[in-house]
Amino acid sequence: MSLTFEQLEDRLLLTTTVTQKGTLLNIVGDSGPDSIVVSGDGGPGRIAVDFDGIAGDDAQFFGIKSILISTGGGNAQLTVEDAVQITGNLNIFIGDEDADIKVRNGVRIGDSLGIRTGVGALATTIENDVLIGNDLSVLKGSGPSTTTVQNGVTIGDDFTIALKDGNAVNTIQDGVFIGDNLSIRTGSGAHTTSVKTNVQIGNNLSLLLGAGNSGTSIRDGVKIGDSVSLRGGSGAKVVEFQTDVSIGNDLAIRFGDGDSNIRVADEAVIGDDLNIQVGVGDVTVFVGANSSVGDNVAIRSRGGDSDVNVVGGVTIGNDLTIITGNGMSDTDVLNDISIGDDLTIISGGDNDNIEIGVDVLVGDNLVVKTGDGEDIVGVSGGVNVLDNASIDTGAANDMVYVEDAGVGGNVILSTGLGNDMVDVGNTPAGGAGASGDVIIGGSTSVNVGPGTDTLEVTNTVTDGPVTLNGGRFGEGDTLTLQFSTLQFRIDPVLKNWDFVVVIS
Repeated sequence: MSLTFEQLEDRLLLTTTVTQKGTLLNIVGDSGPDSIVVSGDGGPGRIAVDFDGIAGDDAQFFGIKSILISTGGGNAQLTVEDAVQITGNLNIFIGDEDADIKVRNGVRIGDSLGIRTGVGALATTIENDVLIGNDLSVLKGSGPSTTTVQNGVTIGDDFTIALKDGNAVNTIQDGVFIGDNLSIRTGSGAHTTSVKTNVQIGNNLSLLLGAGNSGTSIRDGVKIGDSVSLRGGSGAKVVEFQTDVSIGNDLAIRFGDGDSNIRVADEAVIGDDLNIQVGVGDVTVFVGANSSVGDNVAIRSRGGDSDVNVVGGVTIGNDLTIITGNGMSDTDVLNDISIGDDLTIISGGDNDNIEIGVDVLVGDNLVVKTGDGEDIVGVSGGVNVLDNASIDTGAANDMVYVEDAGVGGNVILSTGLGNDMVDVGNTPAGGAGASGDVIIGGSTSVNVGPGTDTLEVTNTVTDGPVTLNGGRFGEGDTLTLQFSTLQFRIDPVLKNWDFVVVIS
C-alpha cells in the first residue's frame, strides 16, 4: 500500500480520503466498497485509521475532538473501537448500500453519536463499555435493519431509532443506561424489539410501530423512570412486560386491527395507569403473577374473541375496567386480587364466560354487564365488595352464580330474555370456589327476566329488603329457597313465580 499526501493533514489511502481540519477528522469513502477501522491511539484525541486490515500501516491523527465518516455507494464496514476518546460528536453517513457499523470496546464520545443511512440493509452494534455523553440516534431509510446496544453502554441523554419500511430487529440489553428517553419508530414490516436485563431508562420509552407483525419484549430488571407508550398499526402483536420490570408512571398500549397477545407479569410494577386498547382481532391479555398498578387498569378491545386474565397476586390502586367487543370472551379475575375502587366488566355479543373469585377484594363497586349470547358469570371463593354489586346479562340462556361473597351495599342481579339459571349461595360444578355464605349489607333485587328461569337461594344473609322477581308469570319459572340456610332480616318479596319450592 502507498500513501500520497495532497497537503498537510490531508491523506489519501486507497479509495478513501481522510482530512483533518482543526479538531475535526473527516473520513470519506468513494463509490466502491469501504472497510474502515477507527481506533484509539493512546489517549484523548489520538486516533488511528486503517482501511485495509494490514497491521502497522495505520494513519495517526492528534488533537481530534469530532469525527465525520461518510461513504459513497459501495457496501460499508465501519468499526470504531479500542478506547477512541473524543469530546465532540461522531457522525456516520451511509449512502444507499448495505452497511455493518460497530462502535465498541471502551469508546468515549463526549457529545452525540449519529448514524444516518439510506436504502440498504443496516447492521448496527454498539457494545462493551461505550460512553456517549448526549444523544444516540440511528436514522435509516427503507430496507432491513438490525440494531444492537449492549454490555454496559451509557447514553447520557436520548436514544432514538427511526426506521422507514422494512423488517427490523432492535435489541437493547445487559446493563445499558439511557439518561433520558428511548424512542423507536418503524415503518411497515415485521418488527422485533427487545429491552432486557437491567436496562435503565431515565424518563420515557416510546415505541411507534408501523403496520405488520411485531414482537416487543421488556423484561428482566428493566427500570423506566417515567412512562411507556407502545402504539402499532394493523398486524399481529406480541408484547411482554415481565420479570421485575418497573415503570414510574403510565404504561399505555394501543394497537390497530389484528390479533394481540399482551402479558404484564412476574412482579411488574407500574406506578400509575395501565391502559390497553386493541382493535378488531383475537386478543389475549394476562396481568398477574405478583404485579402491581398504582392507579387504574383499563383493557379494551373493539371486537373478536378475547381471553383476559387478571390472575395471581395483583394489586390495583383504583379501578379495573375490562371492555370487550363482539366475539366470544373469557374473562377471569382470580386468586388474591386487590382493587382499590371499582371493578367493571362489560362484554359484547356472543357467548361470554366471566369468573371473579378466590380472594378478590373490590374497594368500591362491582359492575358486570354482558351482551346477547349464552353467558356464564361466576362470583365465588372469597369475594368481598365493599359497596354495591350489579350483574346484568343480556338475552339468551345465561347462568349466574354467587357464593362465598360479601357485599357491603346493594345487590342488583338481572338476566334478560332466555332460559336462565341463577344460584345464590351455591356453586355449580366447575365454579371457582366451594359453596359458602353470601352476606349482603344493603338491599337485594333479583330479576330473571322473560323465559323459563330457575333461581335457587341458599346460604345467604341479608340486612336489607329482598325482592325476587320471576320476570313474567306463566313461563314456568321456579324459585327454590332453602330456609334453614337463610337469614333475611326483612321477609322477601316474591313476584311472578310459577313454582316456589321451600326447603326447611
